[in-house]
Amino acid sequence: MTRRTNANRVLTASGSSEWFTPPHVIARVRHTFRGTIDLDPCSCDEAQAVVGASSWHSLDTRGEDSGAREVSWTPVRGRVSRVFVNPPYGHETSKWIARVVEPENRETILLVNNHTHRKWFSLLWDHAAVICFPWRPLRFLTLRSAITAGAKGYRDVPEYPELVEGMQPTHGSVLALFLPPTSPPGDSATARRFAEAFSDIGKIIRQDHL
Repeated sequence: MTRRTNANRVLTASGSSEWFTPPHVIARVRHTFRGTIDLDPCSCDEAQAVVGASSWHSLDTRGEDSGAREVSWTPVRGRVSRVFVNPPYGHETSKWIARVVEPENRETILLVNNHTHRKWFSLLWDHAAVICFPWRPLRFLTLRSAITAGAKGYRDVPEYPELVEGMQPTHGSVLALFLPPTSPPGDSATARRFAEAFSDIGKIIRQDHL
């Protein structure tokens, strides 16, 4: 997903405000979803080079909602939809999480800042089936062309020559899996795959009370 707010400049101390999910995270999302991401509701052309969702909705250049919550988040008929959501940093996070937790026929993986002190985190905690707290901050990707001349600390991404891996951010992230109301309580095959996919990069919390 694209992250386009001024706060991102502080997090990474770079000249770029465009940030995309790293490939190793997307690979784990695909493992959880049996290889298919049906929808990325907050994305762009550059992000889709990595995510490769079947359908996606682009945010505007200011990172605002731009109607993304109004599009269908259950684009597949006949089975549960699989949705990946990495919203932009900023004050809209609570609105995105409110949309994620709506009871619909979809499985959703959400990637946001690890801001446990925010009110919206309680909503995440109360509704997520499984949560992963990465042990280290995730290094997001940015366009090579957006890097300030002479900037240091970036790493090449061989499979995506137009992108580079950014510097280590100051804030950690959290990934959370949300299941549809029809999912078996306490456990599901998707929940097990999520735990399997992400257990090597962070602490897994199973919400067995759900």
